[in-house]
Amino acid sequence: NFCNDLGATRAENLIEIEKLYHTARLNLGATSRRAMAALDPIKVTITNFEEEKAKAGDGGMTFEVQNSPTDESLGSHTVTLTSTIYIDSSDFRLVDSSVYYGLAPNKAVGIKYHGGNLFCDEVVKDGDKIVELKCHIDNSEGRKKPKSFITWVASDAIPCEVRVYGHIFTVKEPTDRWEEEISPDSELIHAKALVDPSVREVVDKKYVNKWHSNCALQFERIGYFVVDTDTKFDSESNTGDLVFNRTVSLKEEVFKKELTA
Repeated sequence: NFCNDLGATRAENLIEIEKLYHTARLNLGATSRRAMAALDPIKVTITNFEEEKAKAGDGGMTFEVQNSPTDESLGSHTVTLTSTIYIDSSDFRLVDSSVYYGLAPNKAVGIKYHGGNLFCDEVVKDGDKIVELKCHIDNSEGRKKPKSFITWVASDAIPCEVRVYGHIFTVKEPTDRWEEEISPDSELIHAKALVDPSVREVVDKKYVNKWHSNCALQFERIGYFVVDTDTKFDSESNTGDLVFNRTVSLKEEVFKKELTA
């Protein structure tokens, strides 16, 4: 599809990589299984969890999630909300603003798949580092509708390493001084990321093959990722390194907009 869209020409020209990213998103969006993940996790303790669990009824805090919102043939998996969950640090700020829809002190956001509001009551810090958020769930009928719903992973999430690849250069078109134009952020490694345990169904070292494309997943609200050949994860024992590489983000990033501004 990518080559067909570009066409053929004898003239020398520059093809923006965003065109390749666009094709990747179209293809991966239709075929990739969804999973929640936190690249830079923050611990969240739900202080009224047992009370809310008792109200939940037979289904409890376990929810069925479609592997793809557009293709029922890909099946489904379950996610279980626990008294301790982890959210990505990008979904929390100490200082709120009118244009920020994530979690902040004394503010609520929606909990994806659960549907209730998560309200931040207390921030626990170790020096300048945020180590824990103490929150409560508001599932009352008259609760204020949140502006956004954030993703999360449960206490039994699988530790993994996530490598986020971006633009190699800091400029749109490198010059003869290309060595000075290499971006220091072209590879960002999240060594302590967490991913939903449902990926055990499709991720295992026995499926990893350096000669073929490995399993691709969409980490919800983050991007599309593929299992790296460094993976030694055993899904039965839940041991071994699990490594993901980002193929492309979910949408065009700020970097691209800055270059074309």
